[in-house]
Amino acid sequence: MMTKDEICFEFNIDESELKGVKILWAEYDRGAFEGTGYEGTAFVLFRRAGRLYTVEGGHCSCYGLEGQWEPVETTKEALALRTDDFGKRAYREVAKKLRTRKEEAS
Repeated sequence: MMTKDEICFEFNIDESELKGVKILWAEYDRGAFEGTGYEGTAFVLFRRAGRLYTVEGGHCSCYGLEGQWEPVETTKEALALRTDDFGKRAYREVAKKLRTRKEEAS
């Protein structure tokens, strides 16, 4: 799980981009090309103002994740339909957190 500082560094964004954000899942796989780290893929799931967003990024050996911070609004239902590993792990995590919040409220 990436921290907010790591997200800012890897995506080359200012920390103000994450103001009011609760990170639910953030993963960066740097070994996508035969374990060398020359390629990478990232997936971030966060909540802001009660809405869910995802950010996805990828790169080859030439660049990193900079310039790819483009949040896309999503829903729990849309996450449940994802078939990629990042999406499956993020869905399980958000479902668990939502369940915990519901239990704490009752």
